[in-house]
Amino acid sequence: MELKTLVLWAVMAAVAPVAALADEEIEYELWAPLERLRECLAIEEGGLEGDRGCLGLVASLCEAELGNKTSTLNVLRCVQLEHGAWDILLNEEYLATRTHAEGADMVTAGTDPHFANFADSLTAAQRAWIAYREAECGLAHARWGAGSQRQIAGARCLLALTADRTVELKWLREETM
Repeated sequence: MELKTLVLWAVMAAVAPVAALADEEIEYELWAPLERLRECLAIEEGGLEGDRGCLGLVASLCEAELGNKTSTLNVLRCVQLEHGAWDILLNEEYLATRTHAEGADMVTAGTDPHFANFADSLTAAQRAWIAYREAECGLAHARWGAGSQRQIAGARCLLALTADRTVELKWLREETM
């Protein structure tokens, strides 16, 4: 059995008590999903693609826990729960990568200051990525018109792009160490 599969089972056990199901309303605490994603990402198996395998972990477990209460609103809440955790990880990863880039620029500046632009390039790329994410997920949302799936489509887009960017930043930093 793969290590990520074992983590999946551990997450299922941890998410179940966090969900409080009552008449189509679900409330979650963000810390448990956040810690489960951190555990999944900490497994050094499969590299970049292995880390991308953590995407959807919390939302799918949350949805499975709903059982027969899978309304559009509850599914949306599960996706938003995981997106919130990935968003925290994204901000942490960006700050760590930015700090790393600034250090690399200081080293490069000592030998060739013209090439000491890693941190500035990272900031420009992150700003462009944010604009892309907003436009792309706006499109995912809009393509459903007035349908109830538009909220879920937009939220899943935000989740997928945020998770992917988090993993990209992690690997950018680790590959340039």
